[in-house]
Amino acid sequence: MSTPQDTDVLVLGGGLAGLTLALQIHRARPATRITIVDKAEWPPPVAAHKVGESTVELGTYYLREVLGLADYLDAQQLPKLGLRFFFDPGQAHDISRRLEMGASGKLPVPSHQLDRGIFEVELARRAVEAGIEHITGWRVADVELDKTGHTTTIRRSGEEPRTIGSRWVVGATGRAATLKRKLGLQEPLDHHANAVWFRVDAEVDVDDWSDDPVWSARIPDGLRRLSTNHLMGRGYWVWLIPLVSGSTSIGIVTDGREHDLKSMSTFEGALGWLRTHEPQAAEVIAGLSDTLQDFLVLRRYSHHCGRMFSSQRWALTGDAGAFLDPFYSPGTDFIALANTYACDLVVRDLDGERIRSRANEYSRTFLQMVDAWLPVYRDMYRVFGHTQVLALKVAWDFSTYWSFQVLMFVNRGFVDVPLMTRTRGLWQRITDLNAALQKNLLHWSEVEPTPELDGSGGFVDPMEIDYLRDFHVGMVDVLEPDALADRLAGNLARLELISAEISRRAAHRLYGLPLDTALDPYVFSLADLAAGTPPAGDATVGRDDAVITDVDRCWFACDGAGLLA
Repeated sequence: MSTPQDTDVLVLGGGLAGLTLALQIHRARPATRITIVDKAEWPPPVAAHKVGESTVELGTYYLREVLGLADYLDAQQLPKLGLRFFFDPGQAHDISRRLEMGASGKLPVPSHQLDRGIFEVELARRAVEAGIEHITGWRVADVELDKTGHTTTIRRSGEEPRTIGSRWVVGATGRAATLKRKLGLQEPLDHHANAVWFRVDAEVDVDDWSDDPVWSARIPDGLRRLSTNHLMGRGYWVWLIPLVSGSTSIGIVTDGREHDLKSMSTFEGALGWLRTHEPQAAEVIAGLSDTLQDFLVLRRYSHHCGRMFSSQRWALTGDAGAFLDPFYSPGTDFIALANTYACDLVVRDLDGERIRSRANEYSRTFLQMVDAWLPVYRDMYRVFGHTQVLALKVAWDFSTYWSFQVLMFVNRGFVDVPLMTRTRGLWQRITDLNAALQKNLLHWSEVEPTPELDGSGGFVDPMEIDYLRDFHVGMVDVLEPDALADRLAGNLARLELISAEISRRAAHRLYGLPLDTALDPYVFSLADLAAGTPPAGDATVGRDDAVITDVDRCWFACDGAGLLA
């Protein structure tokens, strides 16, 4: 017996992931009946307790272009001057004496700081205006999946339970992961990261932290504040994010093996931790204690998932699926990817297409991307106190993200199955190349003592590194599939040269390997070299003058000169 279907798509959860998916499906197929169930009462307070205010390029493209929110974001949310990093924790008492990495002007490709409470109210308003049913104040009690249609039971205190029949059901309930748990798809991730997060009802502007005229003149007034600012040290990073409401979001993210979460699990504890590790930030924040708005603790926040999408007409998105780490602000990116896969499957299914092979391919590809990104984070918080290694890591991580992930998303390559099949080898090679270099960076940071710089500061603008600027500007190029495959191949060849140059320099510095040595960046290992094993591999890569010049722009470990000499 078939289940009566009250709606085509039932979205469990009305946060960022669920609201954006509902709007995306509506834009793709306006006739679709969509219902959102959200346990929160509506509307939420303006200062909603939401994590994930910073967007980067992929997620921003999704919000601006796929969902058509560019005008709203430009008018009602803050622009963002990219990600900005302050290295050298030995100078944490004076920000002008730390090495700074970040843009010195407006970036060609936009991104935003999102005041999540305000933003989600706007998304909900648009959903209701579009005819999407928005049920608030009800929690999901149970979901029964059936090939003829799914039945979801929802409850509210003082009310009789309700059931909703749907063809599709999408889990978007955040870390509660109601549908994921129902399906038994929880999987741990071997990443030992914790976070505490809070907001103050005040602007925190790092430009006010120093009156050094040279440092102040480096970045036009106000633009540092508009960045997502990162204060970096071994085993931790601290974020400072401005919000359009006038509040500032502040987070401390740590490797639990390096920093005890229990000691910072209250605001006073967090402030005490800051006094030890980031004293200048602590002094500023302590003066704003009476404006504290909220406080949240997240232990071992990373989690994986056994499957994301199914031809049995269910899907997961956002934190209800898989989540890696907030470093580099990828949360909205993964929402954009999961929503795009889910939307494509829903539309194809409702239009009568068989989706089994696509659902399998999409789920496999999404989870492979999570696995491919894991080496960027796992154990790498140990690198965060080593200024030279971290500068190179950040530049490398930017380059792989802009040259592959964003470019592919902008061109809808992730839902082009023939293209994905054709480029599968390229994706495996960039995955292997990244994993090999991350291992070498970690080895370097652990073999060489954390550097003590001379306190003269220094500055790296990513847009003055040619390969980074090329990747950044090129990531929004609209390309036909053949041209996209060719661009990815060309980008990979450039990344091979960059990876080889970084590993070669590290090997020269640590173990005296001649700088003219050709090496295979996919298999070259500093750990093997330290053990006396000669460099291995067949795909040997020599030096390239343009890459040498680019790496020089974020290199301070030069023999005989430079900050780390």
